[in-house]
Amino acid sequence: MRRKTLLVTFLCLYVIITILGGCTSGNTNEGKAEDVRPNEGNAEGNEPEKFKEVTLKLLTNWNGASTAPADQINNPVAKVIREKTGVTLEIIEVKMSEVEKLNAMFAIQDFPDIYAGPAWMGGAEMETILKGVKGDMFLDLSDYMKRYPNLAKSVQKEAVPLDMYNRYLDPDNFGGKSYMLYTGMPATSEDGYDWLYGFYVRKDIAEKLGVDPQSVRTKDDLYQFLNKIKEAKLEENGKEIFPMGAFHGGWPLGLLSKMFYNNAGWQFNEDGTVQHNFMTQANEEAILFTRKLISEGLLDPEAFLQSEAIANEKIAQGRYAVLPGHFYYVYEATSGYVRDNPSGEFIPLGPMNNSKGDPYTTVFRAQGHNINLIPNTSKDPEAAARVIDFLSSDEGYVLTHYGVEGVHYDNIDGKPSAKAEWVEKMKADPKALLNEGIAAGYATLSGPDRQVSLGGGAFGHEADPKNAIAQQYKKLLRQKGIEIANGSDPQLYAISTDLWQSIKPVADGLAELTQQAYYAKSEEEAKKLIETGRNQMEKAGIHKLEEMMAEQHKSTPFIEYLDPN
Repeated sequence: MRRKTLLVTFLCLYVIITILGGCTSGNTNEGKAEDVRPNEGNAEGNEPEKFKEVTLKLLTNWNGASTAPADQINNPVAKVIREKTGVTLEIIEVKMSEVEKLNAMFAIQDFPDIYAGPAWMGGAEMETILKGVKGDMFLDLSDYMKRYPNLAKSVQKEAVPLDMYNRYLDPDNFGGKSYMLYTGMPATSEDGYDWLYGFYVRKDIAEKLGVDPQSVRTKDDLYQFLNKIKEAKLEENGKEIFPMGAFHGGWPLGLLSKMFYNNAGWQFNEDGTVQHNFMTQANEEAILFTRKLISEGLLDPEAFLQSEAIANEKIAQGRYAVLPGHFYYVYEATSGYVRDNPSGEFIPLGPMNNSKGDPYTTVFRAQGHNINLIPNTSKDPEAAARVIDFLSSDEGYVLTHYGVEGVHYDNIDGKPSAKAEWVEKMKADPKALLNEGIAAGYATLSGPDRQVSLGGGAFGHEADPKNAIAQQYKKLLRQKGIEIANGSDPQLYAISTDLWQSIKPVADGLAELTQQAYYAKSEEEAKKLIETGRNQMEKAGIHKLEEMMAEQHKSTPFIEYLDPN
């Protein structure tokens, strides 16, 4: 769920995380040496150091993000970066999958000067990066970390998830060398972000049917509620309203699985055994439940097949009664419809029970979102390290997320407070801040996430109505608060074993097989497809791996339960 382009698109709209990228030429004066510009002097009052100006290409490898400022040279944020470091960053956008981009980059040796991209532990993106590191495609940053302290801070063992450190950052894995920088990790507990994933329902439909949305807690409650919507034969402008829909590709209907099993990827049984999710009875029940919703007309039959454009059109037309997603994306995606139909706002169902019948326990894994590297072919590695060091500082973080003091925000009680004029511009033009350099590609290099502890909230949060709504929904959905998961990621252990090489090709095909089961003509046909997948996993050696993981779990406990976030 967390790795769809829908999420990326939302991140472009919401200022907490900024993502973007590419690897083609733009309109900057690449490599041209200009007159030097001073940065600030040091504390002793000495003359400020001067740097030769250089333009560096920044690849921010996030599929579909269109967030490079229109003027990459003279936008306000770019000017400050150049004054402080002598560097102009050329941000280029990616329009393919992140893994495809990496493979193409490695194959034709077309590298940027700085790389930023997804830091999903155990994901194909990070594993591909790891291959590049082992293939000597990136620069050892050990010496730069001695001169630029903010680089070193981003990879300190106590400042990053243990699994991330053990597999990707520990210098002992690379002969004492350090290649990767980890950004976006919450700097404090208050900086951890809750996307409020769940199921949301049109308020007017719930009221028309006389159903309290908070009474829908179990899978049976959801099934009965969707049936009630179907039986009402509701229409919007003469078109059928589907009881439940989804964003493109079915995202994130995987939330249904929470009612059947945990989201850690592996099941940890009371008898000490461990099972891959696909091998469990609970997974079969989740697949059959989703198939039942489709076959009975309770879920849009195109949900898993539709394009982004078609999904967005249905949402804009108000043709979904129930929509899964995280609050911020649902809010943005339905804002046009709600503006014209205020009573049709989407409000939370439940909260829904998890597989143990608990609606309130919420467990997240604290993690960052970007990995930064400097390729061996970088035009000016020193300048690259220097600009990352500056952008990772508190000053750099505020600059990239809030802009220039006195222009975009005022300092109120030590926090940046957005100027009213820019709040209005942001509402009128989604790219207004982007074109100023705020929440642009520069922020992928901005170190730990300090949005609350340093900034007090996202740009304009004081005047943004969705923030007040989010706080209201948190009180409803997070009555036990949020726990941070303890333990190691079981999937990271799995992929580190030699056995995984034989299992991976089969595991990679389970998503497609599962979708076939969703659309099977009968439940028996769906069960046969599931059994086919299980047999393939058994032949590949999944049971041996499950035994290994059960043994490992005794000495190094794995994370047993996670909620989507």
